[in-house]
Amino acid sequence: MSPRGRPRIEPPITDRPMSRQRAWQLRMRLAGRCMVCGQDAKTRGLCVLHAQANTARVKRWTIQNPPTRAARDARNALMAAIRRGELVRPTVCSVCGVKDRKINGYHPDPLEPTRILWVCYRCLAAARIARQIARDGR
Repeated sequence: MSPRGRPRIEPPITDRPMSRQRAWQLRMRLAGRCMVCGQDAKTRGLCVLHAQANTARVKRWTIQNPPTRAARDARNALMAAIRRGELVRPTVCSVCGVKDRKINGYHPDPLEPTRILWVCYRCLAAARIARQIARDGR
């Protein structure tokens, strides 16, 4: 029990180091509380105030960084094919082979919408960073 009388919830044990802030966020989310302020959370580990702020931040980012038409069309075609049952989302990442994460469809080149890599979120982040470095030269 914590000093406030609530049951203490430990974050999941992982093989990678975790900061104190991230551990606190996970404990709050598992307890149904806001990851930012600790108040009762309604959805996705955020209270109403912080959920609205997060939604506004995402909208601003989307306006400032609009997807290209080819990327949007490729993503929409992929999601439609999954909904119709023409494509089935695999359960294993095609890059690292992990099974316990959600697998996403990634288009390395949006101009080729039929070429899809099925990757977990870690491999997806690495692929996006590599594409940005190749594009920007940084």
